[in-house]
Amino acid sequence: MKHIQFLLICTVLSFDFMAASAAPHTVLAIVEAKEGKEDALKAALLSVVEPSRAEATNIEYKLHQDQNNPRQFFLYENWTSKEDHALQFEKPYIKAFIEKTSDMLAKPYQVIFGNQL
Repeated sequence: MKHIQFLLICTVLSFDFMAASAAPHTVLAIVEAKEGKEDALKAALLSVVEPSRAEATNIEYKLHQDQNNPRQFFLYENWTSKEDHALQFEKPYIKAFIEKTSDMLAKPYQVIFGNQL
């Protein structure tokens, strides 16, 4: 009987863990280039797309350019967890991107964290 109770508890815990980990951490990052810097910012953003997509904890990573304001870009990202997304900022290619683009931005980037409804 104890063996069956143990198996039931393990099954419930396993199911709860899978359900909790199934919800991705969604991020929308919006960046705007200074006038005349949009091509340079676009190239820099494109340079981090593939390495970010290659991360084991990345689910989805899409770069977009605003149709009405070509100086504005946004990244739509899904990560396995908030913690995994935070670790992204420790990657050498992201650190290099931040350093390289600091003088290209018209204003600080905006980040929105969302829950899918």
